Amino acid sequence: MDHGIGALVRHTNRYKWAMRHLRPEWNVLDVACGSGYGGFILLNTCKAVSGMDKDHVAIAYALTKANKHDALNRLRYVCGDMRHDLTMRFGISEFDAVVSIETIEHITESDQNLFIDQVRMVLKPGGIFFVTTPLKADIKRTLFHEHEFDDDEFKDFLLKRFEKVDFDDPEANGIPKQFMLARCSWA
Repeated sequence: MDHGIGALVRHTNRYKWAMRHLRPEWNVLDVACGSGYGGFILLNTCKAVSGMDKDHVAIAYALTKANKHDALNRLRYVCGDMRHDLTMRFGISEFDAVVSIETIEHITESDQNLFIDQVRMVLKPGGIFFVTTPLKADIKRTLFHEHEFDDDEFKDFLLKRFEKVDFDDPEANGIPKQFMLARCSWA
């Protein structure tokens, strides 16, 4: 995979994919939000976005940017670890949607289970979990990936936790075909 502007465009397209499914009255959580640019994309459709990332520098930048654009009333950012801090940083059933863009592959299998349990707790009944991840390759795409999924494994993983899992066509969303885009909910 190449990096640079092309990678940024593909990553931005993942946020745009999630954005197209949001509703104006929704409160959304962006897990592993980094510097917060995804929150600005999501705000094009929803009421408010909360972001969480374990990187203090990224969160400080996101807060500075939100303040500069006078968006702190609709954007909030906190530091935390997605494996166990979601319910400590946010309320139970607080969000209409949770967005996780290219994140889940960066943690171990056991931590993936902890993360999904956290997501389920912060989602409101009827809420939607938007998750993207690369398809497992013959070799890991990066040393930073702990556990990648093949398509059947990812479907099974999600269906153990959600009643309904829909997969969208990545290429129709400006994303290479070797990525999976899933919308998960309780039917």
